[in-house]
Amino acid sequence: MKYFRLILATLTLSSALVPSFSQWLQVNAPIETGKNVIEILASNGVYIYAGSDRNGLFYSTDGTNWIDMNKGLTLIGCIDMVVENYNIYRITYGILKSTDNGLTWIEVFSPGINEYINTLFVRENIIFAGTVGFMRGGGEEGGVYRSIDSGKT
Repeated sequence: MKYFRLILATLTLSSALVPSFSQWLQVNAPIETGKNVIEILASNGVYIYAGSDRNGLFYSTDGTNWIDMNKGLTLIGCIDMVVENYNIYRITYGILKSTDNGLTWIEVFSPGINEYINTLFVRENIIFAGTVGFMRGGGEEGGVYRSIDSGKT
């Protein structure tokens, strides 16, 4: 029993002396912060992806050096994203897909005029998009959309 108390006292004392956050290091550069929020983090086992509503999407192999994945896009904000193997799906206004790690993007889904996409789920070739609608003439749009062919139809 004395041995158990000694171990418990040692663990308590050591955790009190070393703050639990001492191992954390902010590594978001060059992703500007301020009012920007990093909303999404994902990985495919090789790359780490970070997405934000203002600065778009970036990837890194080490968590320190980040590469811009927004080239050629008019709307860069990234509301949500999913990485499925080497396919990357991201939400800006519609759903964009890249098969070359963000070098090029194609739109695979655009919601109705009174909707916006706010969440995404991908499993192999099946994509689910959750939308939020706006009030129009007393009705409400929005719902869940599904594609069974990686967004082709």
